[in-house]
Amino acid sequence: MAHGRRSLAVLALAGLVVTAAGCAGSAATVEAPAASVGVVRIPAGRYTGVITGREMATGSSLSTVRAQLTIAEDGRWAMRTGNGRASGRLVEATPDLIILEGRFEDGSGREGGPARYRLAREDGDDLLVGSARSSFRGLTVWTGIQLGRAQHAE
Repeated sequence: MAHGRRSLAVLALAGLVVTAAGCAGSAATVEAPAASVGVVRIPAGRYTGVITGREMATGSSLSTVRAQLTIAEDGRWAMRTGNGRASGRLVEATPDLIILEGRFEDGSGREGGPARYRLAREDGDDLLVGSARSSFRGLTVWTGIQLGRAQHAE
């Protein structure tokens, strides 16, 4: 019976952490409740990898586009791909997940369509994996995204 109460307490604490993260809005860091440990750190740095999806392909296969993401300490981010650029702010950070929201640039410096990246934090933030909602050729598309932390040149 004590194990059941402990599980309920853990679930209640997890609910508080999720609620606190949701209320943080566009804050760069999310403070955890007093009962847990520390502040959720932003995975600042440069990441490179690929975005894949059928919607971007010209045929029936998957299309793969190289991507480079840079996240600043203050939560600002910029993404460069073979299809253009996007930038915005980190809107949510938990120990397991980050959500980036922003807009694409249309190539002439004007603001384009919306961009949203939902990325799971893996291997101590060395790997970000998830989904991207973006605008491609005037359509909203969902794609997969996998980015690894870029190694620093020494």
